[in-house]
Amino acid sequence: MRPQAFLAAFAAAALAGGSASAQTANPWASGPAAAPQAPLSAGGLVAPPPGSGPAEPPPASTTTERQLEQAEKSDSGRGLEWLWLNAEVGPQMVGLQTLSAGSNPLVPSVGSVSTNSTGTMVGVGAGLRLVFLTLGPRVRVARFSDWDMWSINGELGLHLPLGALEPYFTFGGGYTKVGNAADAKLGSADAGVKMQGYDVRVGFGLDYYVTPTFTVGANVTAEALMLSRPGVDPTTVLKSGTNVSACQSAPDPQACVTAKAYQADGSGIGLAVSPSVVLGLHF
Repeated sequence: MRPQAFLAAFAAAALAGGSASAQTANPWASGPAAAPQAPLSAGGLVAPPPGSGPAEPPPASTTTERQLEQAEKSDSGRGLEWLWLNAEVGPQMVGLQTLSAGSNPLVPSVGSVSTNSTGTMVGVGAGLRLVFLTLGPRVRVARFSDWDMWSINGELGLHLPLGALEPYFTFGGGYTKVGNAADAKLGSADAGVKMQGYDVRVGFGLDYYVTPTFTVGANVTAEALMLSRPGVDPTTVLKSGTNVSACQSAPDPQACVTAKAYQADGSGIGLAVSPSVVLGLHF
């Protein structure tokens, strides 16, 4: 073979080999597709193709985010609440000796004032809130025909958020005082008859969130009143010169009889029921 012919054949073979290598290395090169590889197998078992296994569970963070979104929707957009303030008004029915009149009654029967009465009550409360629990003081003042009553209590509340509606229970207790009792019967602007003690209170209410910070609701409470009364000196509340031992000759015989009845200490256990309308602010 001539040298020129041998060199031409060698060059053609080299060019053909380089073209095949380029097609193999470049996946974008045109040409016939490579034959798929056979799946791996052993003992008659064939490995599943890639991506055919069970789906992976969603990340925990995704599940938590969905739960938070659902809780926010059910909460009507309300965020966490830290402070609360409300005011209430309504009737109050009180029986000063409903459960017990004691050995000496809180209100003597002779020339006495009414032991059962209905009046108007107003109250305010404020405090802190931690998720479902509220805690704070509450002050109430009520006015009756023959006397008035006020109380200052510590109050614990348990709230059940149900969207815009929120039912709740309250438990409280504290100091109670009845003032101006028997003043009219004794004929004195300040007869000195004071009844005081403590009370234990339970209640149920329902708030409606008009906005995330303003509520309108209703509440009803029942409380037990444990009260005592120190005796008063009748000569200090009757007109000077009155003979207490002989009330028939006194300028005001009925007041004289009532004053003698209040000389001894008295005690009693009563009940009070108070339905009210409540307006609240929440922050």
